[in-house]
Amino acid sequence: MSFINKAHTNLFIKYIKKDRWLLIGLFAGIFITVFILGMMFPAEDPTQLQGFDELLEDPIFQVFLGSLVSLSSLQGWFAMGWFSVSWWIGIPFALYLGIQIFTSEIAQGTADHLLTAPVSRREVLVIRYFSAALELLMMPLSTFFGISLTFFFLNIDFPLLDTIGVITLDYLFFLTALTFTLFFSLILVEIKRSLIVTGLLYIFSYFFQIFGSLNPDLEILRSFSIFETHPLMEIYVTSATEKILPNFGILIVISGLLFVISFFIIERVEIRKR
Repeated sequence: MSFINKAHTNLFIKYIKKDRWLLIGLFAGIFITVFILGMMFPAEDPTQLQGFDELLEDPIFQVFLGSLVSLSSLQGWFAMGWFSVSWWIGIPFALYLGIQIFTSEIAQGTADHLLTAPVSRREVLVIRYFSAALELLMMPLSTFFGISLTFFFLNIDFPLLDTIGVITLDYLFFLTALTFTLFFSLILVEIKRSLIVTGLLYIFSYFFQIFGSLNPDLEILRSFSIFETHPLMEIYVTSATEKILPNFGILIVISGLLFVISFFIIERVEIRKR
């Protein structure tokens, strides 16, 4: 594959511009949501939330939210109010970006350029993958700015390293979902089947974690859940960012292997001219 040239740059810009309004809307929506959520925190008297902390000690809440989540600090407030639900936005967005890399053009009948373009399929794959990865950055960036602005306005010491740590882990988790979608889209070459398979993978993975946490006899199921690499809430509350460094490696390795496999099999995918 050749070095970066004008054709590569033009393709990269084309793909970014295609989703520009979606990205602007996503960034603004998440930023505003996170900031408003943060400003609702009772900074002058957080002790009034201690009653909710006692409620969170219930075992069923500990399964879904983690045993160390507390609403009495702003970090706990964000852990409970945002990081407990962010993956409901991040995973669908990652699936959308992953399917856009290759399969959507085949389904829409606009993939002819892959047969005639001045760049190879593999070059197109690399360009589209990294443009999608860049678009995915909108989520962690908007979250970071929303959280940091909240700490500033409430005049509370900002846990910079903890925030960067959990947001980076959040991003890698979503990047893995994007790469899974790319991989299955090249194998199945059909939008619905690709989305269903990837979606089911994460649904089963989520329930493996839940059932493994509820029943000690099924704890082994947690070993097969990708959500085990995503303990954002507990990490953010306890400022134990160094404990998630192995999770960074796991997610990077999974994404890397899936991308490398995709890189080699894309030449085998049949593209029919209209």
